[in-house]
Amino acid sequence: ILKRSKMIASFWSISVLLCLVNLGVSLIAEDPLRMGLKQMGFQGAIFVPGEIGYHKFRLGHTGTCKFAFPKLVARPRTSADVAFGVMLARSENISLSVRSGGHGYLCQHLKNNSLHLDLRRLNHMHLLTPDPEKNLPLRLNLGPGSTWGRVLKQFPISRYSMVHGQCTTVGVGGYLLGGGVNFVGTSSKLGSGSQNVMEYTMISATGDLLKVSENAIQTLHLNESVKDTLLEPKNDLFFALKGAGSSFGIVTNFLYQIYDEPETQPVLVPIFFRGPSNYQDSVNLRHDLGCDWCYWTLVIWNGPKRPLFFANDPPPDQKGIYTLDFTCQYDPHSSAQAKRCENVVQLAKARMSKIAEEEGEHLNQYYNTPSCDINGRPFYERYWHHHYETLLAQKQIWDPTNLLTHCHAVGSTDEDCCPTV
Repeated sequence: ILKRSKMIASFWSISVLLCLVNLGVSLIAEDPLRMGLKQMGFQGAIFVPGEIGYHKFRLGHTGTCKFAFPKLVARPRTSADVAFGVMLARSENISLSVRSGGHGYLCQHLKNNSLHLDLRRLNHMHLLTPDPEKNLPLRLNLGPGSTWGRVLKQFPISRYSMVHGQCTTVGVGGYLLGGGVNFVGTSSKLGSGSQNVMEYTMISATGDLLKVSENAIQTLHLNESVKDTLLEPKNDLFFALKGAGSSFGIVTNFLYQIYDEPETQPVLVPIFFRGPSNYQDSVNLRHDLGCDWCYWTLVIWNGPKRPLFFANDPPPDQKGIYTLDFTCQYDPHSSAQAKRCENVVQLAKARMSKIAEEEGEHLNQYYNTPSCDINGRPFYERYWHHHYETLLAQKQIWDPTNLLTHCHAVGSTDEDCCPTV
């Protein structure tokens, strides 16, 4: 009888467990951060360590972010979702990391123990036709999580012109908030990407939903109805977003000007020099280079008032190799060319690393702008010059607790940014 009673008890225990599972009742304690986002009304997917989605969406397409593990990965679907993520990070006093397209190979969009917002679900693209009466040109509404490959597939360069990332995997958000330079000449014809942004919709680091244009800042309710409008004849926030945008908030929409004409192809002319007299006589680059010799210069001409010049050379106060830039251009529709380019670049890297080792040098780490000054001058003074005080003032208004901090952010220091040997 006792044995039968135990069997009956076990049967009822299993039945109760199955009923709870069928009713959607979790038997595992809910993650408090995920619970907090859900209680706020977060509509997107949320993943915590140990879940398949966590590992999938933690990594970018480069796979270089293996060292950083956030507390949670959240994938917003709306501007309100982004606001909830910002507010929760502030209230819980944890760091915030944000990814737009996921192209960044330096992995500055991901931090250990952070609340990570993956914006790749915010990938909308909508064409707005010109309105001559309101003096509005042809423009796009672009989500930060889209990539330029997707944008150009829907709005091809055979039909439209725009300033865009050169690689198809470059995200719209990171590209435009960093200035937006197209190194094959579109920028020299149409300006930088940031110069073509007409309006930003953003969540500030204080959790406010804003629309920021050249002459106004609108504060919105989370349902996007207007709460308040502040007219700003000289809008410093609009200016700040064009060169240091990721320091002040998280942009959820760019109103972006494009042009109703096919994109012209640039003329690329490589010029090789044998000595300083040749290059100084041929091209006036002394203000940019200041070097004793120059290996090569690439001239790009795409209809600007004057061509662009890109030079590869060592810094003037060092005789050894300092940085190397390997670029291989190929037809994006040809996987065979892409593979050959990858092999060539990897071979060049291996050979140059060997040469550097023979000269007593070694690879420090992959690096990107803004770079450290070997003479001790802070990078932000070199990068933003006299504008830095204006940017710092905006940082105090829109991100007083320095929630949005990373290597390239206003308010970071050389210690945050510079590589160590």
